[in-house]
Amino acid sequence: MKWYKPDERWEIWDITSKEQFTEKFVVMGKFHNQVPKDIVDAFETVTYLMAHAYFYYPIYDEAMNKALLIMEMAIKLKAKKLNIDLKTLPNKKGGVYDKKLFQIIEEVCEYSHLSFLKPEFLRVKKIRNSRMHPKKHTIMGAMGFTNGNAMLFINMINKLFLQKKTLLSIAEKEQELRNQIQRFRDGKFILHFKNKSILVWKIHDIKYFKNQEHDFYCIYIGYVNTQLENEVKNHQTNPLVIILTEFHIYDEGFKGLDIKGEQVELYKNRDIRNVIHFENYHNTKKKLSFNDLSFHLRESESWVLWRYEELMYENCWE
Repeated sequence: MKWYKPDERWEIWDITSKEQFTEKFVVMGKFHNQVPKDIVDAFETVTYLMAHAYFYYPIYDEAMNKALLIMEMAIKLKAKKLNIDLKTLPNKKGGVYDKKLFQIIEEVCEYSHLSFLKPEFLRVKKIRNSRMHPKKHTIMGAMGFTNGNAMLFINMINKLFLQKKTLLSIAEKEQELRNQIQRFRDGKFILHFKNKSILVWKIHDIKYFKNQEHDFYCIYIGYVNTQLENEVKNHQTNPLVIILTEFHIYDEGFKGLDIKGEQVELYKNRDIRNVIHFENYHNTKKKLSFNDLSFHLRESESWVLWRYEELMYENCWE
């Protein structure tokens, strides 16, 4: 029967087996016990749709559409828990209507423990609007990044239903860490990571999360990239993001443990032979056109946001 034959379009993505497809493109729901059962059960359908897209490529788009509806349901369920009315006040003619999603998001994010989620909510709203109001029939398939978006939605739903005290603690700790890494904005450092010594000129950002007793620190590293000119020319990005389970800042660097328990350390460069490499990197940046470099940086930052979601999905939920 044609319905159970692998869709050849997946070969574009170097998929040659069902196992390979499942590992790369199927995202399972992972939720803590405070997430409503309706959401958990509904997300099971998303996973099945992803899995069955192996036999018919366009089903992958339907998985995305279903995931967006679940995300909207989650926002509305949270609003109800916060006693936010999902209906508008009566107009002059007495008409009452359902509030638009953006209005519900605004009201949910007025709560102090949820305000830090607003940028992520707006990402979801933007994705939803582009998918729910198409100008013509198109098949996005893997190009629609359904797997990455599913991880984003799972992370957001899990955070949305954490306890207020937990969320406030996470937001406070993350802001504290971002203030502390300002000392690593511009300099000359060495990062010892995975038995390599990497020249680092900046720590761009840090993302903190805590699940039960486990801490997670995702750090976006600005390293001396000897391939920068080629990457900009070929519209490629290769940012460095690491995840640590222990993280301790001191005056001239930081120490920590990665997800495998291996030592990671950042410390000031004291080898004069490395100075030329830092200077060459910064000179290369100056030679590149402003527009090309800006585009490259925006693409890198976009990739980093998705990498944060992937690392959180993989490590923060059971």
